[in-house]
Amino acid sequence: MRSHVVGNHTVFYRPFRDHIRIEHVIHVRRDLRRAFAPKKRRRITLTPEFEDAFWDRVDSGAYASTDQVLVACVRGLERIEAEDP
Repeated sequence: MRSHVVGNHTVFYRPFRDHIRIEHVIHVRRDLRRAFAPKKRRRITLTPEFEDAFWDRVDSGAYASTDQVLVACVRGLERIEAEDP
């Protein structure tokens, strides 16, 4: 893996003959050991209604993956929580 600094971020990538694959983009203030530490994976169980809502958003093309939908949900929740005193 190689890296290149762009502004306040370090881009970690793997070069291939016909393309490069970006593996990580990390802000320079972030602890690299923590960023590359193995992450504990946990399962999330969704009700059928929530699962349908996730896939509807992916299938519509609004999001590329269910991970992106989950990130958007968490960010929306953070905004709501920030508004509440």
